[in-house]
Amino acid sequence: MKQAFTLLELIITIVIIGALATLGFTQYSTTIERSRLAEAKANIALMRKLAYEYYFKYGSLDGMTNASVGVGSCFPGPITCNTSNYYKYRTGTQTSTSVNMGGVRCTSGGKTPNASRPYVYYITYYPGTDRIIWHCYYDDGTSEGCFGLTPS
Repeated sequence: MKQAFTLLELIITIVIIGALATLGFTQYSTTIERSRLAEAKANIALMRKLAYEYYFKYGSLDGMTNASVGVGSCFPGPITCNTSNYYKYRTGTQTSTSVNMGGVRCTSGGKTPNASRPYVYYITYYPGTDRIIWHCYYDDGTSEGCFGLTPS
């Protein structure tokens, strides 16, 4: 009498292997995207430093522009996506004592591979107290946070 696997046993094994491979790929993709986030964190840190210098020089953030924190040049980053960066950078809402600044993940035109889902990673910075609040949200109409941060 020959011993062999039944068709049902083979199908169940293939389904289990497929499910495990899908979970593994998802975790791998998230880990890789987190490593790309290091670019944004480094550039946002440079933007923060330049915003502090601006605040220190003028005593206020009034009149500060993207160019004041290096956005639009290669250092710390561009306003639009290009093949050298995973993110485009910008300043956002600002008052005389605080500013939002950060990066938007490129979905086209950026360093490959581009993201399939855009997200915004930014800080609210208060140079008078050196307080920083990190934010992240997906920029596709959902209200969920990303990378463990809550949306805002």
